[in-house]
Amino acid sequence: MAIHTYLSVCSEDQKSFYIYQFGIHFNEMNENSLMKVSFDGSTIESKEYQYNRTGYVIHGFIYQARKDI
Repeated sequence: MAIHTYLSVCSEDQKSFYIYQFGIHFNEMNENSLMKVSFDGSTIESKEYQYNRTGYVIHGFIYQARKDI
């Protein structure tokens, strides 16, 4: 059984954020596991993997609404 959750970091310019690649387990994550995406869903720093769309929507709305995070 796999549990999928989300981890993200807002970029310094607050116009995008980093979210980890879909299918990566927490114990496998490192800085190379993060993908940079814009708030419109475009991948800025392309990787061969997809990001989790649900995590993108939730975290994207939070970062847009709360610039202090």
